[in-house]
Amino acid sequence: TYSYVADSSTNSLGVGESAVDIFTYTVHSGNSDFTQTITVTVVGQNDDPVFTSSGTSITYTDTQNNDIGSITTATGTLTASDADTSDNGHLTFGISGGSADISNPGFDISSSSPYGTLYVNSQTGAYAFVPDDAAIEALKTTVDYSFNFTVTDGHGSPVLQEIDFHFDGVNDKPTLGVIASATYNDTSASDDFVTT
Repeated sequence: TYSYVADSSTNSLGVGESAVDIFTYTVHSGNSDFTQTITVTVVGQNDDPVFTSSGTSITYTDTQNNDIGSITTATGTLTASDADTSDNGHLTFGISGGSADISNPGFDISSSSPYGTLYVNSQTGAYAFVPDDAAIEALKTTVDYSFNFTVTDGHGSPVLQEIDFHFDGVNDKPTLGVIASATYNDTSASDDFVTT
């Protein structure tokens, strides 16, 4: 009997790839030797990619003042790797439930939320969350919202990684509207002044 144990290098074989090992063995019987070969073919299977960038949590804090225009865009870059060597360099990033969108230069996928829009570059993994200033400013309480990034090698289901957003809402101070000035003219007669 014999057994064959593939080494870890075969894990790098992707879909449609294979590796061949050829061994020669000899059987000795009496005064004769019989030599044969055995061929082992290792067929590659798909390995899912894995995110190498960490999951992220981002917090936006509203204040009692007017924050519109001061709430900034959050940016970062996704990274991933694949045990299948041929798939590295061909990974595609996205957002679960996202759609094609080139409205924001440098990005081609987006997904909207009540509090802003998340953009991703499907090739480089760059992402940006563009907050909706007015929506965050309108929050009176704390709200959490999550998206799922995706990465795929084109052979299996997308792998997910969550990004969490924490919005600290607060009751904003009221603001007074413009009060129009009024002019009253006294005359030598008996005048009645009426407010308007």
